[in-house]
Amino acid sequence: MLRNLRGNYFYSFPIDTTINQPWIHELDFVSGSIKGVNMTQEILRNIPNLHILNLEDNLLTTIYSNMFKNFQKLQILVLNKNMIITIHEKGFNGLMNLRILYLDNNPITQLPRKIFVSLQSLFVLTCRKTFIQYLDKDIMGEMPELVT
Repeated sequence: MLRNLRGNYFYSFPIDTTINQPWIHELDFVSGSIKGVNMTQEILRNIPNLHILNLEDNLLTTIYSNMFKNFQKLQILVLNKNMIITIHEKGFNGLMNLRILYLDNNPITQLPRKIFVSLQSLFVLTCRKTFIQYLDKDIMGEMPELVT
């Protein structure tokens, strides 16, 4: 089930997150006003079968450590066109099944040394139109699936 919540500016979250909602597989929050860390850790914790999370064109500035730790089934994460400046070293912890990660059009200047090491299933990573000038040789770790 897809929950299309594009273009909404939420003052409170529109889904009842106090109950388990395993039927939701995709959430689309394109062009919203999402900016807080609790958006993912707390609010979405009762959506255990989430496979696609689209947060494109929101107000995210930081990807905090363990921000997505409750999303073991997530396969696609879209973070394009936010205002992400900082990604903490463990920002993508818990995303063991993530296949596709989009970070395009963010003012990111650097990435932590081993930021992607835990993403063993990653197949596609895009970082177009960022301000990243240098990538450490160990940034990817062992990623047998990644197409370069």
